[in-house]
Amino acid sequence: MGEPGVPRGTAALSPFRKGLEQIEQQSATLQRIAKGLDEFVRDQEGRLAELEQELNDTAMLYVASEQFHAALDPKQILKYVRELLEQLMGAEVFALYLRSGSGNSFVAVASRGVSDSELAQGPPRDGPFDSVIASGRPIIVQGRPLPSGTLSNPIAAVPIMVEERPIGALLLAKLFAHKEGWGQNDQQLLQLLSLRTGPALLAAHLIRRQSDLQGTLAGLGESLK
Repeated sequence: MGEPGVPRGTAALSPFRKGLEQIEQQSATLQRIAKGLDEFVRDQEGRLAELEQELNDTAMLYVASEQFHAALDPKQILKYVRELLEQLMGAEVFALYLRSGSGNSFVAVASRGVSDSELAQGPPRDGPFDSVIASGRPIIVQGRPLPSGTLSNPIAAVPIMVEERPIGALLLAKLFAHKEGWGQNDQQLLQLLSLRTGPALLAAHLIRRQSDLQGTLAGLGESLK
């Protein structure tokens, strides 16, 4: 017999309603689990993409370092420097200055987005350029988005070092519009350029001045003892 006062049909449907409620609760639980799994998968995909980009950038830094070692032509080294700044870092406006002779004058040896007349004037003095030449320490502006600078007020001023002595500096004024700030490996690239450009250029210059390889190698064995 059914419950007192409850229609027989309603009492018969009660187990089905309870079962339906349980199914709805299980469905809601499964939906929450599915949503959590979707978020986990998206998070992992993002991390994998970041890791892939980091590995790719690291590989490019390694290749760039090897190119510095392999090149024996100063012009080829400067070509590598421009390619790294433009393609890997996204630098739109920059100039690289090296010391000229034994004095305190500097000449531009590589640039992008800077007029010949501005380059002919030499680097802007009494500012970041002189600071990095004096200290041997880079000046790198932080922030996102980065401002558009100038050679007088660059977003990065990096010394070009040889045996802990600055022989020049890289002034980076502007990145391409699609790049709002420094990338994950940009400061590593700037450090690579700071430490490798000078020795590579100096070694290539000395080799080019020799008439033959034998003359370049003269005395190498003695200096290694």
